[in-house]
Amino acid sequence: DIVRCVWMLLRHDVPPVAVARARDVYTGMRGLDWRGAMWAPRTLASAMTGVLLDSLGASFVKLSQVIAHSPMVAPAVLVRTCKSSLAQCSAPVVPYDEVESLICDQLQIESVEEVFQSLERAPLASASIAQVHGGTLRDGRRVVVKVVR
Repeated sequence: DIVRCVWMLLRHDVPPVAVARARDVYTGMRGLDWRGAMWAPRTLASAMTGVLLDSLGASFVKLSQVIAHSPMVAPAVLVRTCKSSLAQCSAPVVPYDEVESLICDQLQIESVEEVFQSLERAPLASASIAQVHGGTLRDGRRVVVKVVR
């Protein structure tokens, strides 16, 4: 039961990011066609691997990219799954509160308003390693801020 697993994670001081990744994996697994598993177990195993690679973060997305471009190394069904996953991949967006906190930590400031006149809450783009936000500095110059995960 997922609720019991999350409760165990929270009780043992597991970082919130680990709990979020567990939730992403659970959500992805719920979307799989489990009824077809008996007839195509390799396809299901491949799909499960794709969900795990997509859900577990940047390093795993990179691993998925390697598998997708290594048809001589990985089974064909896994290569197809990784290619399909990457084709429809939209990297998970880091919530704005975390982005703001990361920026403040890196710039050693109390608030983003100290440096930015404005900073867009929604990212312009999100990829496996980073996401970018548009902003305007206090002096009026437009900038793009890259936030590495």
